[in-house]
Amino acid sequence: MQDNEILILEELEKNSNITQRDLSEKTGLSLGMVNILLKKFIKKGFVKLERLNSKSFRYILTPEGFKEKSKKIIEYMKI
Repeated sequence: MQDNEILILEELEKNSNITQRDLSEKTGLSLGMVNILLKKFIKKGFVKLERLNSKSFRYILTPEGFKEKSKKIIEYMKI
């Protein structure tokens, strides 16, 4: 099984208009885990959160997020 962080970063790369619930369904991770990882990524600057309206958000993978995803994939493949 891939690292949970890789799963989230890959899904965000595919679709920046994805919701936390959709991320949970596509990755098989709990909604709580998705929320924790997104907060971590936002804090580290890997993901930018953009509010679309009062109920909707958009998660944008930053250039740093792309680099982190690549780094994590290489580390995972070494294992």
